Amino acid sequence: MRCLRNGSALNRASAFRSFVFLLFAFASAALCLPKASHADALKDEGPGLSVEGIKLFSGENGLEFWRLHANWGHLTQEGNDIDVDAPDVRYALGDPAKKDYLFVNAQKGRITEGQQHVRLWGDVTAVRGEEKAQGPSVSYDSRTRVMVFPDGASFFGPSGTAEMKMLEWELGAERLTGTGGVTVVIFPRTASAASSSGAAKK
Repeated sequence: MRCLRNGSALNRASAFRSFVFLLFAFASAALCLPKASHADALKDEGPGLSVEGIKLFSGENGLEFWRLHANWGHLTQEGNDIDVDAPDVRYALGDPAKKDYLFVNAQKGRITEGQQHVRLWGDVTAVRGEEKAQGPSVSYDSRTRVMVFPDGASFFGPSGTAEMKMLEWELGAERLTGTGGVTVVIFPRTASAASSSGAAKK
């Protein structure tokens, strides 16, 4: 299941209503399955509706800003929020057309405001190549394309590591800003790296 936010086609409200309709259509079909299959398809999460194997994405003008896969998706009774289990999210970095991605996973997540806001928590890990950030929780705003680790973060890269009370990652500008008790450790260059750097200068 997926919803695409595109100003030239559907507005956010109608896209979200379409998603709700598809969820209920899926649930109705599941009720017609044998008892064992029905038990596998739906999950008791209290008021609302749960669906196994959920996929969502958000973007505009044919470009994708993020794509989420999760084991389970639970639509709240009010129909405004979607809670997800074991989410894996792929975020576009810089120009989305270049297909350079940041991959984030966590234990739990919640999508709110018509897919404008994504919050993940529980052993959050964000990876891009050799760079990795970890923290208890992370929030992402589709309107600004800014990701924030509000409860502290650790950053690991080939040149060093850093600890901070808050990390802000501007995905569009590909800029990271750490604030609050920042501690940075720079790794010494290896002999081979120093040799390569010297050869390049000659």
